[in-house]
Amino acid sequence: PQSPMAGAHMQAGLLQASLAGQPQTDLSKGQPPPPVSKDELSMLACLHRLDTGLASRGLTIASALVLYDKDMERAVGLDQLVAACGQHSIPLSRPEIETLFARL
Repeated sequence: PQSPMAGAHMQAGLLQASLAGQPQTDLSKGQPPPPVSKDELSMLACLHRLDTGLASRGLTIASALVLYDKDMERAVGLDQLVAACGQHSIPLSRPEIETLFARL
């Protein structure tokens, strides 16, 4: 099974292709993705900013959050995610981070 972040990463890639004027296809299935709602579009934009912000610093989500996972559970809470985004200068507001966190 695919992890939620892998799916989000694929959706962010599809958004990037869409913005670049390239055809959108779900390469794993060879089919176009389902329509995106207005709420999902804003979420995909947040995921895209998170992804590009981390990538510009040579980071993955795992490497950006590892220091905030104090109990070594491969999980962080909302406050740790907010702190990590601030530490790495990710261009997301607290409400956007809260929305992302709630959907994960």
